[in-house]
Amino acid sequence: MAERPFRVGAVLSPRGWATRLHALATDHVASLEVVVVRDRLAVSTGELDLLVVDDGTPWLTPSLLAELSAAGVTVVGVWDPGEPVAQRRLGELGIRHRIATTVGAEEMLFLLEHVRPTASNAVRATVEAWPHPNPVAASTVVAVSGAPGAGAREVAIGMAAEIAGHHSVALVDLNELSPGVARRLGLALVPNVLTVIEDLLPHGRDMLAAAARRTDGSASELPFTVVAGLLSPSDWTRLSVDHVRRLLDACRQRFEVTIVTTSPIVEDLRRWGDRFAVSRSILAEDADQVIGVCEATPRGVLRFADWLVDAGPPETVPAVLNKAKRSRVALADLTETLDSLCGDRVRVVGSIPDDRRVANADWNAKLVPHGPFTRAVAAITNQVIPERVSSVSDDGRRLNRRREVASR
Repeated sequence: MAERPFRVGAVLSPRGWATRLHALATDHVASLEVVVVRDRLAVSTGELDLLVVDDGTPWLTPSLLAELSAAGVTVVGVWDPGEPVAQRRLGELGIRHRIATTVGAEEMLFLLEHVRPTASNAVRATVEAWPHPNPVAASTVVAVSGAPGAGAREVAIGMAAEIAGHHSVALVDLNELSPGVARRLGLALVPNVLTVIEDLLPHGRDMLAAAARRTDGSASELPFTVVAGLLSPSDWTRLSVDHVRRLLDACRQRFEVTIVTTSPIVEDLRRWGDRFAVSRSILAEDADQVIGVCEATPRGVLRFADWLVDAGPPETVPAVLNKAKRSRVALADLTETLDSLCGDRVRVVGSIPDDRRVANADWNAKLVPHGPFTRAVAAITNQVIPERVSSVSDDGRRLNRRREVASR
């Protein structure tokens, strides 16, 4: 006897997402059946595994949600980013899984596959099995960023591996434009930053325990915790500054060092919906330390100077010349040019050589083995990180001071 397909009920909505979801599943996904439901009776008799609703559903009540929960039916809410009160209403009803209407039908199907009861149970088991340490006495958030092509992601991964030998470390991918830490390390994309944030709101910091696993489902052997980035850049509308701040505050309680990657483009686009608001907020206000990564070429220096203006960090930024050729004269020229363009806003702390081991590690989804790259990263890390770990207290005074400076 053939196994019954995963059955999803989509509430009929004037916004049209239910119709698009039904059409896509009917034409392309044999193992998933989407049925359009019109009322509460259709929900109760539809033998559903998962129900997708939106805030405009008139018969969406706490009693119905309790009935569905008792029956093992997962409920997902769809909300319009143009109506913030809609997401709040879904949250007040206790709907943990929420998707913006800006998410396409294909991405929505992908997300629904990962919140079906079996997937949710697997994530929950990971959370329950993870130890819950006491809050750390001192913590710091370090943003590693730079202009496109500088290699900031690889430097961030290298720093996380180096620091993990002495401190508890989380590597959080908050890059809204090109999230790729999980893919670079061969990790699964769920749970990710959105699922972690959604669990933080009702349940505190427990979901941080569900660190990314490998794509085959096995536990990661990395020496640090990874919070995977967005499934797709189109999900940037679901990542708000306030929610990211709650995530970083939770990381401060659990880890001694939190390393954050941001978008390489941080242009102020508030007139178009503030596309890079999260990255700009991290770099200008929320991180205790910003480390700038500059491609060691004349083009890279010019890009870095433009990036620094858009990022607007309130303190001098330690700058790293990455992918450097073995020429002291060239490095000296690049350093001099960087100093002349940026003045006292940057402080060059070292260079990282162009190491073929980095490309090999990328192909194999592994950490870079010991060599020129790791030695350079270790030397730079020891310059810019240790004093921060010992000097940043958990009372948030340094963070508050940075926010005050940025707001002036």
